[in-house]
Amino acid sequence: MEKLPIPQNFYPHNFSSMLEYEAGKFVISGGINYDLTDITTEVFIYDSMEHSVRQLAAMNQPRYTHASLFYLNYLYVIGGRFFGEDDVAILKTCERYSFLKN
Repeated sequence: MEKLPIPQNFYPHNFSSMLEYEAGKFVISGGINYDLTDITTEVFIYDSMEHSVRQLAAMNQPRYTHASLFYLNYLYVIGGRFFGEDDVAILKTCERYSFLKN
């Protein structure tokens, strides 16, 4: 197995969501840092053929442990967690993002 360095403009987070939306291209969204103190809204596209990362517009809600689905040029981000007690920390929302069109 070949090991590649992480691209310079990308900081991987724990419990982010990743899905392939086009052959060899992946959307990576959300996550929490290694110290468990910062939940992100960041969204990236990783191109495995070019081994490059491009940052997209941020999500509206910071989240980790969420599910993602790509359908008809939209990214749907479903559920996940945020800080706090379970009644507020477990996100019961689905958000649709169109930033993958650009």
